[in-house]
Amino acid sequence: MNEVLEAEKVNAFLNSTEEASKEVDQAVQQVDVIQMKIDKYTNNLQIIYLLRCLEAEERDPLQKERAFLRTYEGWSGLEEIFDEDNTDWEEYRKQLQEYLYPEEYEIIKVHASNSFRTPVKLFDLIYKKLIECGFRGGNVLDPCVGIGGAFSNVPKEFGNSVFYGTECDPIAYKICMRVTTNIQMSYGEFKDVYYPDNFFDLVIGQTPLSDELIFDPNYRVKQSRLPEHFLIRSLDLLCPGGILALVIPSYVMDTRGSKVLEYLNQRAVLLGAVRIPEYTFTDNLGPNYTSDLVFLQKDLGVRMRKELWTGVSVFAEDFTEAFMQGNFDGILINSYFQSNPEQVIGKLQRDEESGEVFCGYHGEDLDSALDKALSSIQFKYEEPYTDDMNYFI
Repeated sequence: MNEVLEAEKVNAFLNSTEEASKEVDQAVQQVDVIQMKIDKYTNNLQIIYLLRCLEAEERDPLQKERAFLRTYEGWSGLEEIFDEDNTDWEEYRKQLQEYLYPEEYEIIKVHASNSFRTPVKLFDLIYKKLIECGFRGGNVLDPCVGIGGAFSNVPKEFGNSVFYGTECDPIAYKICMRVTTNIQMSYGEFKDVYYPDNFFDLVIGQTPLSDELIFDPNYRVKQSRLPEHFLIRSLDLLCPGGILALVIPSYVMDTRGSKVLEYLNQRAVLLGAVRIPEYTFTDNLGPNYTSDLVFLQKDLGVRMRKELWTGVSVFAEDFTEAFMQGNFDGILINSYFQSNPEQVIGKLQRDEESGEVFCGYHGEDLDSALDKALSSIQFKYEEPYTDDMNYFI
């Protein structure tokens, strides 16, 4: 009997030690995250200070200064700073307000969760795929250009191209104006900036994450979420035969009965897509989200076609077993990825707490996985006839 009691005491001690160890690990992780946030905030603040110095001295940045400006990462993961009720970040908030003009602060506050940086390596892979398929540039637009990452390492094959960019983050816009020389920039919301329809040969970049609803009476789909509006308007701006290569939140492709996908399907051909795992575009501060890199080619006119990519179906590793068990509460995924599972990098999972679906990846080399998935997308680009559209009004 005494041996049983001793064993129970030992087990209780071990369990309590394990729980204490977990609490310590969680506390350490929280401290690490807080320090990461402080480091990111400090770096952004120093960049803003440098911008103010450049403005006051009315000069261009030196080479080292230009390199430092390129480290601006936006405010994703730092939303607490802009929460007036959050006293933990009050001193940081006041300090930031000293360096920003009031209108700059308000705009950054609104767009903080959408302010992140897309890896230049991803754009390198997109350009590589476009060149392999015969595309050689032209009029190129990034509708959410940030600090110009999409145009910072343009291949020589695009040498005769003209690059355009739109940005609503005032700091990112000013940085882009100072670190790039090859972009015709426009400041403001993409939905408000004027560009002529049927003008661009390529739209490249990454849409915001926000599911903010946009109402636009100019389109048959008059109400759409912000990333969907980027897709719809970008397609209108493309000339017939033009290419769209945009990174979008995965919920756009996975929406059942999507009128936006039907609208796009009538006006464009899906050349291919890649599902990209969470944390690809973040620094582990958030938001951790799954996204899709989508390639579309604009049609010469409106067509009614049956395509696999406008539907959504239940994803299961073993469809027969799931059907036999009557398990229809699976993960909804766009039919394109259902038919092309090799285009999903990582493993689809459901978060136990939130119930949200995400794509996790624990491989060693994400760039190689992206390159491999892109190699499966094959198309032959032929330069369209644009009827003397080589001008910009």
